[in-house]
Amino acid sequence: MRHQFKKALIMAAMLCTSYTVVQADTMNLTYDGRNHVYDLPSISLYINNTPIQTTLMPPIQLGDRVLVPAREVFEPMGATVEWKEAERKVYVYDGVSLLVLEVDKGEAWVNGELKMLDMPPKVINDKLMIPIRFISEQLGYKVVWEGNARSIAIQKPLPPAQSELPETEEDPDETLNPIPSPTENWENSLSNISYEPDQNTLIIEQQPLFSVADMSITDLYREKKIIIDLGGDYSAFLNGGTLVSTEGRIKGVSLEHAAGTRLIINTSSVSAVNLYEQEGKIHIQLVKPSEKYEKIVLIDAGHGGSDPGTSGGGILEKDLNIRYATDLYRLLINAPHIKVYMTREEDVKPSLEDRTTLANEIGASLFVSIHNNYVDNTAVNGTETFYFSNPSDPRGEYFAKLVQANIIQGLGMNDRKAKANNGLYVLRNTTMPSVLIEGGFLSNEQDRMRLTQADFSPRLAEIIYQSILTYFEMN
Repeated sequence: MRHQFKKALIMAAMLCTSYTVVQADTMNLTYDGRNHVYDLPSISLYINNTPIQTTLMPPIQLGDRVLVPAREVFEPMGATVEWKEAERKVYVYDGVSLLVLEVDKGEAWVNGELKMLDMPPKVINDKLMIPIRFISEQLGYKVVWEGNARSIAIQKPLPPAQSELPETEEDPDETLNPIPSPTENWENSLSNISYEPDQNTLIIEQQPLFSVADMSITDLYREKKIIIDLGGDYSAFLNGGTLVSTEGRIKGVSLEHAAGTRLIINTSSVSAVNLYEQEGKIHIQLVKPSEKYEKIVLIDAGHGGSDPGTSGGGILEKDLNIRYATDLYRLLINAPHIKVYMTREEDVKPSLEDRTTLANEIGASLFVSIHNNYVDNTAVNGTETFYFSNPSDPRGEYFAKLVQANIIQGLGMNDRKAKANNGLYVLRNTTMPSVLIEGGFLSNEQDRMRLTQADFSPRLAEIIYQSILTYFEMN
């Protein structure tokens, strides 16, 4: 293999030599908010010794790095490339590795691990351009840049050739290893749906009648259930069966056809979905949310159900908490770079353990618990924000002080400061920066009037929302 690769590089360099004297036409490039004149010689691109011509944009050299149009280069190599305009992120998946890069950001997520980039993706002349060396090497390809020839040679490993079976008079079923049956850990009787437990992936044999674009996902994360609506009735094709598993993220899968065909997926832990098409098949991969989303906020509406919290003047704390949390959720769900979850959306009582387990399973970036206060001294009033004191990780303290200052400035509440409190269960048992906001005192008439005004909840939600944006911008 090493000899073949070396030979391929020599051939690529020889083929490129005749182009080294040809100057590329001067181009006007627009990126980083400016116009640039680009007059470097053209770059030749070879994949497994086959020349690749890009039509949207040619390869562009910025500094000592080369950017190429994402889909034109990597999809012919079998990868799936998805551009999400709202997030300004590109997802590259080859069936094994998932890469997530954001335009103009110097870091990337590779299979859930954060890695630094020396050249971020860029939008050049309204075309998405990504760093060819970083992407290729993360996918396991070899890359060689021939500076004199101005060529890039990429060698994608080829699957090992299958040797011919030896001739034999014996029954092949007896001489060859049998095809392994499902392991003891999973069984699958779904029609036209296969399962890769090591990748937590369901694979649907694709039909011309439906595609990923037709599908919708309902994430019932607190129930550890995901419903995927295929967008039509495909009961004739997917006509029955179930999947039961005791390994990986998928516990069970069943089909429903009452109002169109739906896959009901029960999971072992809270999961996010990567949905994509590859080689004529639809892949449904389950991953940990933090492997898909870079910024995750879990909103915890305190108390609920049989636990009303405190009360004052006929007002129950649990009702105010869910009102404030819901208004904050409505803002965050429309933030393109933030994924948001809630510990409750109705008048139910998750246990303290339920709340912290959810946060830790998700791998949240920030945990925000919303409460209101009460003391016997009715003169006491104001807002206070608690955080878990951790000298080695001051992010929780930073956010607590940020949101406390913004609430005081924006709502004019009495400032009872941001305070360390390592005794609070939800702060002590979450693994990410966590805060608990006490909006005001229901025992104080002045606070109670403010807390129940129609505009208080949306204003408080906006302040917390802006504080979260600032927190993430400050990294």
